[in-house]
Amino acid sequence: KTVLAWKVPYDKDIVKYEIQYLNVNGQRNVLDIVPGRNSTAYTYSTTAALTSDVGLYVASIDSCSKGSTLNYNVSTMFLKTAYNRCGYSTGLTWNSYQFMPGGLKEYRVYYSVNGGPFELIGSTTQTSFTHAKADAGQNLTYFVRAVNADNSITSSSNRVSFKASQVVSPSFVYIKDAGYYAPGKIIVNVIVDTLAPLQGVDVWRSEDGSTYKLAGFIANTGAAQYAFVDEFAEAGQRSFFYKAMVKDSCGNNRTQSNICRTIFLRSADVKDELFKRSLSWTAYEGFNAGIKEYEVYRIVNDVMQSVPVVSTKSFVLQYTDDLESVSDQGARIMYMVKAIESPGNTYNVNGESWSNPATVYLDDNLFVPSAFAPNGANRVWKPVTGFVDITEYNVRIFDRWGHIVFETSDLNTGWDGADTSDDSFAYLISYKNSRGEYKEKKGSVYLLR
Repeated sequence: KTVLAWKVPYDKDIVKYEIQYLNVNGQRNVLDIVPGRNSTAYTYSTTAALTSDVGLYVASIDSCSKGSTLNYNVSTMFLKTAYNRCGYSTGLTWNSYQFMPGGLKEYRVYYSVNGGPFELIGSTTQTSFTHAKADAGQNLTYFVRAVNADNSITSSSNRVSFKASQVVSPSFVYIKDAGYYAPGKIIVNVIVDTLAPLQGVDVWRSEDGSTYKLAGFIANTGAAQYAFVDEFAEAGQRSFFYKAMVKDSCGNNRTQSNICRTIFLRSADVKDELFKRSLSWTAYEGFNAGIKEYEVYRIVNDVMQSVPVVSTKSFVLQYTDDLESVSDQGARIMYMVKAIESPGNTYNVNGESWSNPATVYLDDNLFVPSAFAPNGANRVWKPVTGFVDITEYNVRIFDRWGHIVFETSDLNTGWDGADTSDDSFAYLISYKNSRGEYKEKKGSVYLLR
């Protein structure tokens, strides 16, 4: 509907008003008659103003059937909109409102979301306006209102409604797992819906699960699975939270993934227990199907044992290990914990997450026999080692003149006293302990046949 309103003229002889319009040929046509001098409004009950600007004019007619002069330049404002699906903005344009009584002050722009109340979003003296950050994916309605200088007279445009549609975006992004990759690095394995176009995926990192920082971007290659290596995560210092965010084909952030938390493993001494070490770790978070179990692995001299030391239930986050059985295998002992996902993942994958390695520092033990009898019970002289680096071990035996009579770098090789007679010999043992410290031990051994 289009409403035409006017003020009552000064002429007391007015008996009616003639509502007119111009046809497509510019000819004047009488649309209707409004009787009575004090009538001040007419409603044009068609939808013409929804498709173009509408010119309606009113002429006052006196008792002698004489009509007043008309201004045929007055028309409604016709609003047009254009929605930018990538920029989430609406561009609005309209024709200027002419001959506003008292002069035009401004145009005010209003909009409504999903049929809710209209709110003022801005004003301008131009005939165009851009609404930034329009509500994407919602039903929006706009109109423009012209206001005169003293705010006493207004004129509103047609209303334009549309669905602020977005470009199609992947329906899901899922972090399969996140865990230790290398010193100072964490690997995040991501699965993305490939049925919709996208620019790629942002990976975000947080230390507290609340404040996130952008860790990096995975460019789309058309694949369904991606491995992102976070080069700047202090994997051995704490656990981290990760989430992924899809960037659609416009580069806008859209679908968010699950949130994962990596495992942080720590080791500690056990009071009054020489060979025992206590392990504790933070729970892994983020598996779609939950955690089945944790496996604890021991690493000796940089070689991980093929089977776990123990498997714990999902709620058990600690274990105490006895290292006595491996004390003679070397000095470098570490642990890692692996979280294993339960069966039934929605995305038909099985997640696994590794913790950081936790190094165990044990006091080196070195027992050196003071005598041996090649023809007796103790036929071979060999030091007994505990938590000594097997790659940095050396034993030398000297006679009384300083000549080397025996030398080995093998922990398991001893001296049988061959080609020597009963005497006292000096030894020098060089080795490196679990902390990387180089040490020496000197003494004498007596050979008795």
